[in-house]
Amino acid sequence: MKITTERLPNAQLKLTVEPEASQVDEALRKAARKISQRYNVPGFRKGKAPYAAVVRAYGKDVLYEQVVEELGDTIYKQALDEANLKPIAPGVLDEVTYDPLVFHLTLPMPPEVDLGDYRNVRVPRPVVEVTNDEIEAQLLELQEQQAEWLPVEDEGAALDDLRVDVGRALAAEDFKPQPEGHTGGALNMVPAYAGYLAVNAASGITRARRHRSAVPAAYGWPASTCSTFSTVMAPA
Repeated sequence: MKITTERLPNAQLKLTVEPEASQVDEALRKAARKISQRYNVPGFRKGKAPYAAVVRAYGKDVLYEQVVEELGDTIYKQALDEANLKPIAPGVLDEVTYDPLVFHLTLPMPPEVDLGDYRNVRVPRPVVEVTNDEIEAQLLELQEQQAEWLPVEDEGAALDDLRVDVGRALAAEDFKPQPEGHTGGALNMVPAYAGYLAVNAASGITRARRHRSAVPAAYGWPASTCSTFSTVMAPA
């Protein structure tokens, strides 16, 4: 098998393969026998026509077409193995010429990359110092993330989760037609805003109670409009 290669731009390779003449001749005669068995050859019974008579009746190109169809994949794989080629995708058959039989293909090959003298490149490794306080803070954060929250009967304390009851069910008139304003939300009712301030400010029962009484007075609202705390949650 004769194999020639030519490098093309964009990591392409032109591959030309000419199989051995003996292999092609054997394949041509096999194709002629199949044609004589399927089709009539003048002067001969089916399957009895000699090679030369089939060539005269149907032409040698017809035999070559049969050979390409039957041997194309086999010859392609043999050429890759003999030339030690490893394309990154199946090749494209550009052309096949007859007498002699030659396959012309284009193969997509891995790109050639020149890494240079990368082994001598050195990057200083930064020194990271971690204090005991940072370690403790990270451990505490992990503990808080994995903690299970359970309802408790005690009064709220620092880091507790306080649930707010706004005092009544919301109605359609409690929402703004066009949400805007200081809170950026859609509610237009004083109890909801008071509860919003209280929850964000309360880190313990003392602060929570202070906001329960101070927020309405600070904004001139009656004490009856302030939200009340209904549930206290604490990490287990």
